[in-house]
Amino acid sequence: MIKSVTIKDTASFDKVTGVSFSPTLVNFIYGSNGSGKTTISNVIANCSSFPTCNLDWGLAAPLQTLVYNRTFIENNFEQSSELKGIFTLGKESKDEVEKIKVNQAEIEKKEKSVLDFKGTIEIQKQKLLTTENNFADKCWAILKKYEETFIKAFEGNRNAKQKFKEKVIAELTSNKQPLVALIELEAKANQILNSAATKAPDVREFILPEIKTLEESQVFQTRIIGKDDVDIAKMILKLNNSDWVRQGIGFYKANDEHCPFCQQTTTESFRQQLDEYFDESYTQQIQTLKTANDKYNLECESILNCISNYIAINNQLLDLYALTGLKDVISTKHQKNLLTLEKKIKEPTSKIELDSITEHINKLKEIIDQAIIKTKEHNKLIDNIDAERKLLISKIWAFIINELKADNTTYSAEKDAIDKATKSVTAKLTATEGEIRTLKAEIQLSESKITSVKPTIDAINKTLSGFGFTNFSLAEAKTPGSYKVVRENGLDAKNTLSEGEKTFITFLYFYHLTNGSFETDKITTTKVLVIDDPISSLDSSVLFIVSNLVRKLITDCRESKSNIKQVFILTHNVYFHKEVTFKKQSEKTKGESFWIIRRAGNISAIENYPDNPVQTSYDLLWQEIRESPKINKLTVFNTLRRILEYYFKILGKIKDDELLAKFEGEDKVISNSLLSWINDGSHSINDDIFITTDDETVDKYLRVFKRIFEVESQIEHYNMMMKVNSI
Repeated sequence: MIKSVTIKDTASFDKVTGVSFSPTLVNFIYGSNGSGKTTISNVIANCSSFPTCNLDWGLAAPLQTLVYNRTFIENNFEQSSELKGIFTLGKESKDEVEKIKVNQAEIEKKEKSVLDFKGTIEIQKQKLLTTENNFADKCWAILKKYEETFIKAFEGNRNAKQKFKEKVIAELTSNKQPLVALIELEAKANQILNSAATKAPDVREFILPEIKTLEESQVFQTRIIGKDDVDIAKMILKLNNSDWVRQGIGFYKANDEHCPFCQQTTTESFRQQLDEYFDESYTQQIQTLKTANDKYNLECESILNCISNYIAINNQLLDLYALTGLKDVISTKHQKNLLTLEKKIKEPTSKIELDSITEHINKLKEIIDQAIIKTKEHNKLIDNIDAERKLLISKIWAFIINELKADNTTYSAEKDAIDKATKSVTAKLTATEGEIRTLKAEIQLSESKITSVKPTIDAINKTLSGFGFTNFSLAEAKTPGSYKVVRENGLDAKNTLSEGEKTFITFLYFYHLTNGSFETDKITTTKVLVIDDPISSLDSSVLFIVSNLVRKLITDCRESKSNIKQVFILTHNVYFHKEVTFKKQSEKTKGESFWIIRRAGNISAIENYPDNPVQTSYDLLWQEIRESPKINKLTVFNTLRRILEYYFKILGKIKDDELLAKFEGEDKVISNSLLSWINDGSHSINDDIFITTDDETVDKYLRVFKRIFEVESQIEHYNMMMKVNSI
C-alpha cells in the first residue's frame, strides 16, 4: 500500500514544496477540472516517468498500479482496432482454483511476516543509529577535551562528529603503539607538531675548570712571613706586625731610607736586616699568592663569560632560567672572594678561606650536558621530522583510544547484539521472501492452466444487455486473445460508438481488468486501483451503474475480498462523488479518507478532511424533504420539482411521455404536475401558492415523487439521498 504521495515540479504542482499527502486504504479526492487530479493518477500509474515525484511504499514492496483515466482509454481503445484480451480464471479446474486461493492466503500471511521482519530490522537500524550516535558523542567529547593540545594530530578528522568516530574505530583495530604519558605527548607535540619545527643551535661541551684546586690553594692558608734568624725578626714576630713593616718599606725607600715616622737616618745594618727579613723566599711566596689570585679571577671570569655565551645562543632546550640564576650566584661569590684575596695580598700573614663555587660549577655542567643530549635528540627529530611526526600522531591516537576504552567496550557490546539480532531477522526475511516467490510461481503455473479471455467477453456483454445496450457487444477478434466491439450484424462498431457508449464500455473493460490481467500468469497479482472521473457523457442510469460497480470495488477492498489493496477515486462530479461515497448503515468505513484538491494562482494544493466535505445545494434539497414531519408545506412542492429537474432533466434526459405512461389516475395527474413545473421553468416559491398545502396533499406528492424514481429504476439513488437502508 502507498504510504505517501509526493508531487513536485509537475504540471500545476509547485517546483519547491509541491504537494505531499498520506493516503489511506480508500481515498476520495474531489476537485474541479484542471485542479491536478489527472496528474495524481498519472504519477501513481507510472512514477518513474516523473523524476521529481515520489511514491513511498514504506517497508512493503511496490504493488502493480491499475489506473483508469484518459491515458488508459487512449492506450487501450484509440490506438488499435482491437482490444487486448483480459485473462481471468476459468471454472474448468476447481482444484487449481482452490490451490490458487490457498496459496494466495499463504502469501498474504507470509507478506505480513515480511513486514514484521522489515519492521524489526528497521527498529534494529534505529537502535544501531542511536548506539552509533552515542559513541560518536563520547568520541567528540574526547576530541574537544584534547583538541587544543593535539590539534595538528586531529587534522582532517575534527570537522565532523561521525568522521571523527570512524577514525577512532579505525585506530581501535590498527593502532598498536604503547601507551605514553600525557605530559610526554604534550611536550613532543609542542616540539614538533604545534610549532614550526627547526633545528636548535648546537651547545658546546662545558669543560670543568680546576676551580676547586684554586679555591683550596695552600698559599691562601699560609702565613707569609720574613726570615726568622735576623735580629729584627724577633721584634717583628713579637709585635706581629710583619704586614705593617712590609708596607712601611715602601715609604722607607721613598724617603731615602729615613724612617718615615721619626725622620731619623737609619744604619746600614738596619737596612740589611730588613732586606734579609724580606728575602727571596718571602718574595716568591708573595708572587705565588698573586699568581693564584690572578688565575682564580681569570677562571671565574671565564666561567661567567661561558654562561653568558650559553644564554646568548638562545637554545630553548637550555634551562635559561637556571643558567641566569647560576650566573648571578657565581658572580656574587666571585666578587666576595676577590675582596678576600685582596686582603690576603695586603696582609700576607693572614689565612683566608674562599666561598666555594664548585657546587654551582657542577650544576652548570649538569645543565649543559642535559641540553647537549636534548639538542642532539631534537635535531635528530628534525632531520627525520615526517617520520617522527607520524610516529607521534600514532602515539597520540593510542592515548585517545585508551581514553575511550570503557566507552568502546559498551559500544562494541551493544553493536554486536544489534548486528546479531539483525542478522537473525534478515535470514528469516530472506527465507520468507523465497517462500513467497515459490508460492507465486505455483500460482502463475495454476493460472496458466485455467485462464481464458472468454469469461470477460461474456461478463461485459451480459452487463450491456442487462442495461439495454443491445446494439453493440464484445466479440473475439481474429488475433488470438483479443477483442473487438461489433454491431448486431457483426460489423466493427468501435468508431461509431457515442461518447456515453464508449465511456461505459471502456469502464466495463477496466472493471473486469481489476480482477484479471493482460497476461495469463498475473491474474491474481495484488493491485493499487486509481479511478479518475469515469462518468463523462453518461446518462443517469449508466452513472448509477458505474457508481455501484465502483462501490463494489471499494467494498471488496475494504473487506479484503479481492486482490485490490488500495483505492483512489478522483472526480469533479458532485453526484458521482455522492454515489460512490454513499454507505448503508451496515457498511464499514475502514481506512476511509476524504481530500479536496484546489488550484489557486496556477498552484495546486490538497487538503484532508475528517468527514466527507462535499455538501451541495442538491443535498440540501433532499435534506429539506427528509425532515418529515417538519417539512415546510409552502416550499416542499418547489423542492420536489427542483430535485427532479436536476437529477432527471439535467443528468438523465428524462422523456416525459414515457414516464407519464407508467402512471395512472391521480398519480398520473400529480406526476404530470411535477413535470409541468419543470417544463415551465418555474424557480420561484410563489409558484406553489396554487397548490393546496394540507398534509394529505403533501403526502400524495411525496409518494408520487418516490414512485418516479422507482419506475425509472433509480430507487437506489432515492434511498441513498433519503438515507433509507436498502438490501
